[in-house]
Amino acid sequence: MLQQMLVPLVPQERVETIDIIRGVALVGILIINFTVDHRDLNPWTERPLLDQFVFWPITFFIDEKFRAIYSFLFGLGFAFQMLRAEDRNAPFVSIYIRRLIVLYIIGLINQILTGQDILHNYAMVGVVLLILHKLPRKLLPFLALLCFFVSWTRNHFLLTPSNPSITTKPHIVPVDSAILDAYVGVYEIERNRRSIITREGNKLFGEGRGGRVQWLPETDHDFFLQVNNAHFSFVKDSIGKVTAINMQLGNGEVVVAKRIQMEISQAQKEMVKQRAESAKMRSGSYKQFVVKNANDFWTGIANWSWKRFLWYGTLSETLPLFLMGLYFGRRRIFYNIASNRQFLQHVTKYGVPIGMTMVAIATAFAILDYFGILKSASYSILVDSLIGLCWNLGAMITAIAYVAVITLVLEEPTWKQRFSFLSPVGRMGLTNYLLQCGAITLILSYGMKLTTLGVFGRFMIAMPIIISLALLSRWWFIHFTIGPAEWLWRSLTYLKIQPMRLRVTEKLEENVSGNV
Repeated sequence: MLQQMLVPLVPQERVETIDIIRGVALVGILIINFTVDHRDLNPWTERPLLDQFVFWPITFFIDEKFRAIYSFLFGLGFAFQMLRAEDRNAPFVSIYIRRLIVLYIIGLINQILTGQDILHNYAMVGVVLLILHKLPRKLLPFLALLCFFVSWTRNHFLLTPSNPSITTKPHIVPVDSAILDAYVGVYEIERNRRSIITREGNKLFGEGRGGRVQWLPETDHDFFLQVNNAHFSFVKDSIGKVTAINMQLGNGEVVVAKRIQMEISQAQKEMVKQRAESAKMRSGSYKQFVVKNANDFWTGIANWSWKRFLWYGTLSETLPLFLMGLYFGRRRIFYNIASNRQFLQHVTKYGVPIGMTMVAIATAFAILDYFGILKSASYSILVDSLIGLCWNLGAMITAIAYVAVITLVLEEPTWKQRFSFLSPVGRMGLTNYLLQCGAITLILSYGMKLTTLGVFGRFMIAMPIIISLALLSRWWFIHFTIGPAEWLWRSLTYLKIQPMRLRVTEKLEENVSGNV
């Protein structure tokens, strides 16, 4: 009975503006993945002028903004499903949950096959959105900002060790070697993820998957890593025995490494073996690559916690954008764009200058650091935090402003016609996202292995891929009503095989309308 009341979206109900915006977002994500997200493939300090010419504009105008648009549109899509159910007085929770479960499984498969995915995280955040979706509409933007700032404040200020300064770089103090001896040992964060602490004279060193680096002392039990402002505090029990390390990593994540009984030499041998296996995986067969991705995924599941899920990524990034998508959906912006023109104009008027100014500040610091004019190592923790705030919040604001700008532009029939080639790309957005993940893995890792190609070269490779996806999407909808991944998602959601091919009468109607 439920499937009869809440039915899938039919083509006539689609909003072309949203499809075009989704197409724009997918193009931007592909460019990001091929360029700035793979800058490590070419030495950062040896980037030629042509690469810089491409890298910085992409960083400023596209990086993070188009992923944010994609997240926003997922929130908007979930909002549409909720609204359609409300309009029909139909319960939707069971179908909504099935939809999220199927999306999670698709994301899991993509993660294992390509090593990259955001879909399974979207599915989990979708559950949080379900819990919050009945909040008053006016509260949603404030809740989005609150989520961001609570997470940012916690990660940057409330989780610092007991003594480090907030406003200046921590002061290095001398520590007696006898005290350092108590810290030497093996600490385990999770299975196959360890930190080995050793001492040389009055210097303490930490060795992990990223290599061996010196830990600089702030007090006799608080240390920091100057490269990325990671902080480490040793924890003692009631009799003074060191039992663990509280680690605030450079990305804001906080983890606990518990001391284990293992010889340092044995732990170092295993770490060398793990590094060799990891290098072998990167240069080995695709089968090895898939096996490693599967193992990493199950390790992540074994160590999964709500705390980590909420604090690192969800509250600061995905959920705020989902909430803004829900807000736009509940305002029915795209049901009647003309009546919401003033709202979109206000979003454009304030969002573009505020968002891009914040992004410009963060980008300017990155440029100064790159050219050695003002090194990031000299920044105080407060400055580092504010730069991160400008970048992350600025990107979100800019992304929403982009959505408003594009929507207003597409109200002009001439511009809508010019950008209509992106409508099929967005209409099968899930399929195209999966295809581009496969293309990135194939071209940059296991096909052509273009590990020495610079940003400009990879940008030029991305262009024909974008064109190919646009042509493939256009061809697909000449023959079918729905993209293949969308068809699978919809069929499993409604537990019924959905129609895929155009009927003859529909083809004739499309030909007639096209000729008109």
